[in-house]
Amino acid sequence: MAVSRNGFSLDDNEIRILVDLGLNLSQAKVYFALLNIGCSNARTVAKFSKVVRQDIYRILNELIELGLVAKTLDTPTKFDPVPLEKGLNILFNNRSKNMSEMHRKASMLLKKFQGKQTYTNSTEDSRFELLTFNEKSEIAGTEVIDAAEINIKSITPWEFLRSILPIHFERYKKALKRGVKIQTLTDKPECESLPKQYEALVTNPLFEIICVPQLVTSFVIVDDKIVFIGAGTKHYGFGRSLISNDPPIVTLVREYFEMMYHKNVGAPSQKPTL
Repeated sequence: MAVSRNGFSLDDNEIRILVDLGLNLSQAKVYFALLNIGCSNARTVAKFSKVVRQDIYRILNELIELGLVAKTLDTPTKFDPVPLEKGLNILFNNRSKNMSEMHRKASMLLKKFQGKQTYTNSTEDSRFELLTFNEKSEIAGTEVIDAAEINIKSITPWEFLRSILPIHFERYKKALKRGVKIQTLTDKPECESLPKQYEALVTNPLFEIICVPQLVTSFVIVDDKIVFIGAGTKHYGFGRSLISNDPPIVTLVREYFEMMYHKNVGAPSQKPTL
């Protein structure tokens, strides 16, 4: 049931629940706004969701494709949200399908990895190592940044990234002076900002932090030669990590990074907030 528009405000906790169920942040804001203000035109939805006007039709069409919003025949066109109970069922079902697909892809990756492992273990130059970050934390930070000569590409959870940014600030500066390109994808919430000292870094064309809606993995690639693959995203930085310089593994991880980067780099709402 819609509430009074005069008393409406975005609720970060409720929006976060919708994000956790699979919507990106802009989709969650638009659907949440419609649930509260009721059937409305695009201009009104943009106003109450606080999503920029140039993005609102694209996001509404995405919600229509998901089955969460219906378009009316009014002039101007209005957009009507499905009831929350039905919307949650749709999101649960989609998440279940996505999880099944992720399991399928993970199984394919495991088979490919196992198939390569026999070959690469017989190659003197290829190496696999399983380490615990809290035992060799320098591997995850200092040596990665200091050893880089060309680039550092990473997918890193914001919870871990924000804790290491101040620690490695000077190392990042030195790496950039060496001409090292640093690209990081992270799930930073819009309400949080980068440390102030990083204002100088984000103006450097070699330094990029791109915000993505949701992470399903975590890793660091150094110079396209060695990868540090985290055991997950929830406790990243405190659990185990697989290190490998095996070319097929490095290529697989690098291609995934490039896919995620090009998918997200163009979205204005996903630029980092200082």
